[in-house]
Amino acid sequence: MSNPIWVNTKGLPAIFDALNRDDTAGLENVLETSPESVNDRDTEGRTALHWAAALRRRLVPLLLSHGADALLQDDAGWSALHIASTVSGPEGVAVVRALLQALAGRRQLSAALLAETHTGATPVLLAASKGNLDTLKELLSSGVPVDLEKTDTYGNTALMRATSAGHLEAVQLLLELGARISNVNEKTGQNVLHVACSEARMPVLQLLVSYADEEAWQLLDRQQHRPRDLLPKSMQLELASLEGNLSMLKP
Repeated sequence: MSNPIWVNTKGLPAIFDALNRDDTAGLENVLETSPESVNDRDTEGRTALHWAAALRRRLVPLLLSHGADALLQDDAGWSALHIASTVSGPEGVAVVRALLQALAGRRQLSAALLAETHTGATPVLLAASKGNLDTLKELLSSGVPVDLEKTDTYGNTALMRATSAGHLEAVQLLLELGARISNVNEKTGQNVLHVACSEARMPVLQLLVSYADEEAWQLLDRQQHRPRDLLPKSMQLELASLEGNLSMLKP
């Protein structure tokens, strides 16, 4: 048993204390004696499965085997799948895979993949923003159609979020699966080229150049900026050489 994570569990159902202490035997005892507690909630609407997805990932299968509802969302709209999609490395992928298997019924699986947090983020959007490539692959190969043009409440697509954070492999995967550069953020008026230029993401720009047409480069955002207007001057020559078009530097 590892050290407790020092979350205040006072006043919460016993299942949360067992999770906090990473007490497998204690958790099993709670689940056997009070099976209905598997979906009890804390003060922010989170269940034991939410906690496990974030902090005690090895206990996720145990909770699922005792009927934990993977579709439940907390007060901020997050499900366990949303949480797991933000976890990097093999642990995160393993939890995502376990949750997807538990949601194997197509209707349930679709509901989980399309569920939004209160800021409009789906599991795919979250995985893209964190650059969790293997998780992104798991989500996108689940057999449920996922709209890659879905935006969060800030107007960002998965491609925009991955680009903003500079996650090159995630950007490449999304492009290969049909994510469109031409999509425009309705709030900012920007496309993904604006995002890449404003964040000075040159490796991502090197990839986007092969997908972008001139119309995308000429799009004006709400501030009347073209994408390349937002790129630091020190990087504009490099971008021009990538396109093989020095005339792009002219007003």
